Amino acid sequence: MMSQENLYKIERGAEKQPVELSTAQGTAAKEPAYSLTEETKLFPKMVVINTCYPCNAFCPHCPYTPTNSKIRMEARAREFPYMPWDVFKAIADEVGKHKAILRFSGAGEPLVHKQCVDYIEYAKSVGCQVGLINNGSLMTEERARRMLEAKVEMIEFSVDAADPETYDIVRKGLKFEKTLANIKKTVELRNSLKTNTRIIASVVDQKLVHHMIDDIVAFWKPIVDVVQVRKYLTWDINDLNNSGDVTPYLDPEAACPFPFDRLLIDSNGDMRFCVYDIKARTNWGNVLKETISSVWTGPDFDQLRRFHNDREFNRMEICEKCLDRQFRSWDYNYFLLREKAQQALQEKIAN
Repeated sequence: MMSQENLYKIERGAEKQPVELSTAQGTAAKEPAYSLTEETKLFPKMVVINTCYPCNAFCPHCPYTPTNSKIRMEARAREFPYMPWDVFKAIADEVGKHKAILRFSGAGEPLVHKQCVDYIEYAKSVGCQVGLINNGSLMTEERARRMLEAKVEMIEFSVDAADPETYDIVRKGLKFEKTLANIKKTVELRNSLKTNTRIIASVVDQKLVHHMIDDIVAFWKPIVDVVQVRKYLTWDINDLNNSGDVTPYLDPEAACPFPFDRLLIDSNGDMRFCVYDIKARTNWGNVLKETISSVWTGPDFDQLRRFHNDREFNRMEICEKCLDRQFRSWDYNYFLLREKAQQALQEKIAN
């Protein structure tokens, strides 16, 4: 476990109970204090894993793209470019025990990891709910079939465009026609196998495509179950001026939902306080030495939740400087997306 002086900006003070915020008659309601639920009191609702660092694309909005940062050249990325089996197994076994969501994401394209589909199949076999986000370029028919037959809950394709010219810019290094064909084949297989896998297309609302967002949504909507428009995020690296829409979801002083429902695990097994922490400024221990549950329920994590409820963001350097907290939501989130996609899929089946 990392030292407190590295974790907090100032010394940890006396423990405080979460604030009780009431609403006076005739005034606007303030954001309430939050706590862990019955579902999350022992384990996060979702564990996000950094499957690998290498990628086959050079997207301008990605904080890992070499022109935006040198993260892929850092020691942790060079030493663990791909999550090894022992690290993954430790994660999957614990996530599966709690029937939580294991989301395959990463600093690179997850399907560049040659064992990614093997990992997904294992995760399903031990009880994990599985979600995969990928760029679609490497989704072969065999990979799609194996995931669908394993009954993966959700596959998300990052598309960001609806024509080859724009795609060449926002998904540099990939080919639109190939990605489109791969996604259509995945949907076709899902329908023929009659599995319940939800299939999503997502687009980042960045300046490069903001003027054509409606056209992108209209193009992909008939192909997939749901099209998700995502906010452009800085990750403490990108320039927020490149966003197509900076309208916040949260009040700038609102508690962030992430410490209450999810955890990030790097490719080497190190647990991070937040999925925002791609610079690895926090380290809560390694899954080969400590359990996810012990970290999630431990005093350090609990204290930071209290800081969020007390709106003491200045006591957490990573949170104080976070420009992306305003684009998170307690209501408009990954879990709602799963529900929306499920409803859309059921409507398609009924029709």
